[in-house]
Parts: sequence; structure tokens; C-alpha cells
Amino acid sequence: MNKSPLISIVLACYNGMAYIRQQLSSLEVQDYPNFEVIIVDDASSDGTYELLLEYTNQKANWFIFRNIENKGLVATFEKGISLANGEFIALCDQDDVWFSNKLSTLMLNLGDNWLIHSDANLIDGAGVIFETSYFAYCKHEINSYAQYLIENNVTGCTCLFRKKLLSLINNRFPHGVTVHERILAILAAKVNKIKYLNQVLISYRQHSTNQVGALSKGNNNLVLNRHLQDLNVLSRESYFIDDVDIKYAKNYYNVLLKNERVSFKLLSWIIRKLGVIWCFKFILKALLK
Repeated sequence: MNKSPLISIVLACYNGMAYIRQQLSSLEVQDYPNFEVIIVDDASSDGTYELLLEYTNQKANWFIFRNIENKGLVATFEKGISLANGEFIALCDQDDVWFSNKLSTLMLNLGDNWLIHSDANLIDGAGVIFETSYFAYCKHEINSYAQYLIENNVTGCTCLFRKKLLSLINNRFPHGVTVHERILAILAAKVNKIKYLNQVLISYRQHSTNQVGALSKGNNNLVLNRHLQDLNVLSRESYFIDDVDIKYAKNYYNVLLKNERVSFKLLSWIIRKLGVIWCFKFILKALLK
């Protein structure tokens, strides 16, 4: 009898013929002894679904589902998570390559945390590494819940989380959320159960059809508006309804986006929660917007 907890790998895919075979092969050789693969195809039209049926034929604990119409990335991941049988969830994109020890290493280092995420290297469309560390390239460690409300360093395909994490918000992503991994990071930080593992465990592919990725520009109004939208949606959830930190984080974005007045209360919150240096950076952004 297998005593290792079941991990559900949840793979969301859409028109992924270019790279999905390599990703599937990397899942098949995971050295963790007890996992299932839940694949949700988001109404692909390029043969991806048919390839998945052929590839997974007679594979134990590989399950394929299909959206009748295209639902988008967040809804597709949500469906996969709802169908998962495992206590632990590992999100999977269609175009990356996992190291064979990814699941086992994350489980070994999870401890009592609710979410753990790792580093990755960056590869191009041909699979050639152009950055050996995604974190060193454009990310940094975040140490508090308030910081996670302002920015995010969790990439969905690098993380493993306890399924109960979503129970904080009724086991689904709130309607209108734009970036699912940001919500997961905020939830885990809220209960102070998030951990970064400084180890490369996947090759994160960057190419012209990435929905999000390492080459996306982070300092523009589109990204800021998405962050603000996610906070607006999250603040309506009962778990966050009286969350003062979300209130000030929303104020932070509104100042940068809508020319609102910078209040003393907001500056005081930034200094207390984020630090003096962050406060100076915010003031500079507000003046230069």
C-alpha cells in the first residue's frame, strides 16, 4: 500500500501541440511514488485533445476532461482543481519541462506550509536555456502578507499547495480574477504558510504565445489594473471583507493609476508594512506617473 500522500498534477491546456509532448513526458517520469494527472483541455482546435487521448490511453491515474467552449486559463485550472482527488495540487502548464524530482523535492521541503514554490530556469522555444535562474533574472523574495498584496513572486507552474488553501474562499477562484497564482500566493501569505525553495525544478518556456511569462513587462498600467482588479474581486470575499491591508493595497494602486491623492494614512501603512525604502519608491512612482 502506497503511504505517500496523493498529489494531483492539474494541467490546463489550449492549442498546445507545439510543446505538450515534452511536458507530458516530463510528468510521466516524476520520481514521486503517488500522483495523478488531471488534464483539462480548453476546447483546443489544433489536435491537442486528440493527442492527449492517444498519449494517455491506458495510463493509470491520468484523466482527461474537455471544456465544450473556451473558458480561459483561470476557469480551466479551477475545473481541474475541483476534479482533483489529491490533498496536494501541483499546477502544470502545457509548454514547460519538469525535472524528474520536482514533486518529491517540493513535498520534502513543504513542512507545515500550505504553499511552496521554487525557482526555474528559462528556455526558449527550441528548449535552449537563456537564464539559469528566473528569480535572479527578475524576481526577489517577499516576506509578508502586505508585500504579496502589492506584488507577486509565485509562478503557478513552480508551486505545490494544499487543496485546503482554496477552502478559505469557498473552493473556487472568485469570478473576475485575472491571475490565479497571485490569489494562491495571497491566500497562503494571509495564513503565514508560504515558502520559497531556492532550487531550480523546472524549465519555464518563454515564447511568443505565452499568456503570461518572464518576458512580460511588469511596470505598465495593464498589469497594475489587473492587480487592482484582483484585489477588488478578492476584497468582496467573506474571508477578506474587513481586511485593512487589502484596503490600503487598493489605495496604493489607485494612486498610481488614477491620480488619487497620496494620503498620510497610506504612507504610514507603507512604512509600517513595507518599509521606508519601499515608501520612497512609491512616492517616486507617484510623482513620475
